[in-house]
Amino acid sequence: MEKIHYCTLFDSNYLDKGMVLGNSLNRVSDNHILYILAMDDKCYEILQKENIKNTVVIRLSDFLSQELEKIKNERSRAEFCWTCTSHLINYIFETFDAKICTYVDADLYFYSNPAVLIEEMGKCDAQIVEHRFTKRISDRVSRNKSGKYCVEFNTFKNNKGGRQLLSWWMQKCIESCSITSDSTVFGDQKYLEKWGNKSNVSVLKNLGGGVAPWNIGQYRFVKKVGDTIVMRKGSSKFSLVFYHFHNLNYLDKDHANINVYKRNWKTDARLVKTVYDPYLKEIDNTKDMLEKKYGFYPLLIEHPAKAQAHTKGIRGYIKDFSWMDFLKAYVLVEGKVKSRINASKDIININNVRSGR
Repeated sequence: MEKIHYCTLFDSNYLDKGMVLGNSLNRVSDNHILYILAMDDKCYEILQKENIKNTVVIRLSDFLSQELEKIKNERSRAEFCWTCTSHLINYIFETFDAKICTYVDADLYFYSNPAVLIEEMGKCDAQIVEHRFTKRISDRVSRNKSGKYCVEFNTFKNNKGGRQLLSWWMQKCIESCSITSDSTVFGDQKYLEKWGNKSNVSVLKNLGGGVAPWNIGQYRFVKKVGDTIVMRKGSSKFSLVFYHFHNLNYLDKDHANINVYKRNWKTDARLVKTVYDPYLKEIDNTKDMLEKKYGFYPLLIEHPAKAQAHTKGIRGYIKDFSWMDFLKAYVLVEGKVKSRINASKDIININNVRSGR
């Protein structure tokens, strides 16, 4: 049976999350290759020494074209990573002759074999995943800002249709991958808006793929059987395939901000604990190992451009005053109130996770 090809990219600041991603995939699959583009030398050197099963590590200098080399010096770290996403998939096609390849974000964690998600695309040439925002006012603003679809688990076939879609996305990312407040593309993400109605693009239906902080409030915990987490949305039950630990930031070695509760006060605390505690423990163990073996403790610092984009206020993502300005003004007020109520629940004491409390 031909191996399933996945690819991801990250630098040394994300090394703990990227390694945990690879290990989680190995637990649920024994028929895959994960290609990792190491975005700096430290990341490459450590990954080579760790030699994670079923992974191929790619050195950045081996990956860069002249065009990407030029762009690297013109864009922020985050913007350059987004620029490389589509090009990495293309690199896997051309270098390793993969028939199909799925890009996965480095802060994903797999609970069951994601092959079932890829199988869902059938004869389509590509597959994308919705953010699955609700119709709440705050979620409507989030969708306007970041788009209907998420670059987190994106599959392309190495055929004419898949390569045409991929080539278009690559070119658009060369033009811009900005996330500044006046940007209309939100990195590499909002380009996918044009694909949702294409007959050769599959939009993932399996609820087990794409659960994340921005939509976890819609779901409720049912049970955990071994490593399988069963959830429900309304009366529909499903097993979690992967969770996207987006915007999980460490404040220091003993405290992390999971950025979940401030989004929705109805979030199921039992579900959050079931999902987050094991992940935080594994991340903590990986950080500890990296520090002891390599004298390196990964702590991601949010890029100033991203922080700026989140603090521009009402006019942050539109140019002209419109009804959306009023909508954003409402959400800013609503968000501040909810954040004050729920922010403390988002701060996790890692010592409690370590002790199993």
